[in-house]
Amino acid sequence: MKKLLNSRTFRQGSAATAITAIAIAMIVVLNMVVTSLSERYILSIDLTENNLFSISEESKSFLRNLDKDVTIYVLSSEEAFLQGNVYSVQANEVLKRYALESPRVHVEYVDLLRNPAFESRFPDLQLNPNTILVTSGGKVRDLTPYQLYNIESYQGQMMIASSQAEQAMTSAMLNVTSDKTVGVAFLTGHNETELPTLQALFELNNYTVTHTNLLTEEIDPESVIAVLAAPKRDLDEDALKKLDDYLSNDERLGRTLVYFSSIEQPEPSDMPNISAFLRDWGIAVENSVVFEASLNKVAAFNMYAPYTEYAEAEYSEATASRNLWVFMPFSKPLSVVFESGNSISTEVLLAFSQTSGVLPEDAEADWQPSESDLTGPTPALVLARQIRYDGTTQLRSNVAAVSSVFAVSSDALSATSTGNGDYFINLFNKLSNREDIVNIQSKAIGGKELGIQSEQALVLALVFVILLPLAVLIYGVVVWLRRRHR
Repeated sequence: MKKLLNSRTFRQGSAATAITAIAIAMIVVLNMVVTSLSERYILSIDLTENNLFSISEESKSFLRNLDKDVTIYVLSSEEAFLQGNVYSVQANEVLKRYALESPRVHVEYVDLLRNPAFESRFPDLQLNPNTILVTSGGKVRDLTPYQLYNIESYQGQMMIASSQAEQAMTSAMLNVTSDKTVGVAFLTGHNETELPTLQALFELNNYTVTHTNLLTEEIDPESVIAVLAAPKRDLDEDALKKLDDYLSNDERLGRTLVYFSSIEQPEPSDMPNISAFLRDWGIAVENSVVFEASLNKVAAFNMYAPYTEYAEAEYSEATASRNLWVFMPFSKPLSVVFESGNSISTEVLLAFSQTSGVLPEDAEADWQPSESDLTGPTPALVLARQIRYDGTTQLRSNVAAVSSVFAVSSDALSATSTGNGDYFINLFNKLSNREDIVNIQSKAIGGKELGIQSEQALVLALVFVILLPLAVLIYGVVVWLRRRHR
């Protein structure tokens, strides 16, 4: 035994065993340290092009100033939540970043099947798997999985276009920690167009949405914005008085009415009361449809589906800086009745291009515009302001007229290649003097959407579908003929 212990083989083997044991111990300790640090700090690096798995500086700034505790409940086990789709993985990573950025944010996963008593804590909510609850104090905001995504319709099927998980969750935290609420009233009673995506956009951006029937109810005075979406029946005198009283606000002003027009409405002459109301604010809606002659400024080669141009800089700053345009299909033409008068001034915010015009009333089915028909620029969004002063304090109410209700349809607001969603929410925020807002861009996983316009698509099709194959064919024929005659 003594000779074995003193042997060279035993000594070398012992040393190797000791080194191995020390290495294993170091790896275990290092793993424990890294695990502990990862629970407190962000150790991973997001190398994706648009920082898919990070949160924006705007959210970080909000978290740094957060003075209330927020608990986020994910109604699923983490493993089950991650099995949803690739966007669920991205949303889960965003959730973790919130908790790592602020000690006031806590994330908990609750499996409703194993914890059925959890539902009794929120008796007023319909809780389903993968729903996210954002809570603070006694306030709660529930987010369904669909509210984390921008959904687009493609060939009759609904598809996820991009993630808005960060926007949804940061806005929800802002909602439950803020002491201020900003109300929006959707007006009904005259066959208005329903706008569920616009309503969801308001809610996503921390507005409180209500519905007011103008036939039976007064407009909620707590609502700073009222939406009148393409009514198909004229308003009576009583409803018009409600609008006037709302905008006057006992002479304190501070209210905004947003009116959306639609080609599905009756002729303006068949709706004299609404027409007169808008004319009093310096706005007129014509009975026709706007066309755009330049294929470079329309979608899907449709001259009645044009993009607009920005006519001013204040409200369009966020979208213009990203080279995004507002899509305004099937629009009724607007016109400015007066630029100023009776303490009201008007301004065109969006306009169709100089190559736009208005379809003639006697146009045939195969009508095509000539040079004389190009009467643009044609107003697409007109803002009228009524201003008065209380001492040195400016008071203002607004009426904004939009030439097409389809500009706030589901497809238009969720598309990542247009600026509709960003533009309209920025417009509403500025008109309501919002300060407690977050404006976070949606993030698409995978390739970017090719935001080209019809004329560019036509050139690409000509090059790659016709010219390039033709060149290859000609080259092949030439090579074949030369070899054949050798």
